[in-house]
Amino acid sequence: MKEKDSLHENKALEMVVNHMALAARTAPKTKGIDNIEIHILKKQQVKSLAKEMEKISKIQNRPGFYRDAQSLKVSSFLILIGVKSNPANIDYCGFCGCKNCAELLKKRVFVHTIQLT
Repeated sequence: MKEKDSLHENKALEMVVNHMALAARTAPKTKGIDNIEIHILKKQQVKSLAKEMEKISKIQNRPGFYRDAQSLKVSSFLILIGVKSNPANIDYCGFCGCKNCAELLKKRVFVHTIQLT
């Protein structure tokens, strides 16, 4: 592939990732509250994440992490979309994995982050 073609494809991919982030941001939300966190990782950050996943794979004997890290190594972008655990006080929801919002507040799920360079 020509370098010029690769540059155009990369720009197109970046546009798609940004459109995906916008679609997630504008999607309907529980009670209209925006609890979404969106991060877009570019090539170097994606490679750093892949390295971390390979380490975790060895430490925790998780071959799936290694397999997925190999896929990431050839990716130009990665979009991460998460939801903050913010109780919506809806009876019988269960979206967060807890029985109810009171249980969620007791647990307050801890999210581990990895510093990507």
